[in-house]
Amino acid sequence: MTTVHAIECPTCGDLVFSRARHDMRGCSCGEVAVDGGFDYQKVSFRGSCPKTFSLEVDASKAELLSDWNEYSSKFGLIPKNKRISSCERLVTLKTNSEKSAV
Repeated sequence: MTTVHAIECPTCGDLVFSRARHDMRGCSCGEVAVDGGFDYQKVSFRGSCPKTFSLEVDASKAELLSDWNEYSSKFGLIPKNKRISSCERLVTLKTNSEKSAV
């Protein structure tokens, strides 16, 4: 399990995260995107500011990097209608504001 920084699109509800430093991932409707992998987080959006989350993904950092390098796209985008699947299991989904309040 690896913890990643994810964003949720306020329009389509997809969860999106970047797997590597130069991996810019967008949601299915194109409203939001995230870049930076584990090095930094750059969030782009057209309308409303997306919520940010810490998300545990059932993959190692090496598997996420390999997924990006090989253009497999198994990870990085979790459509709203497939929030829990065999590839990505949501174990912890807390907004950053909830974490700081604890």
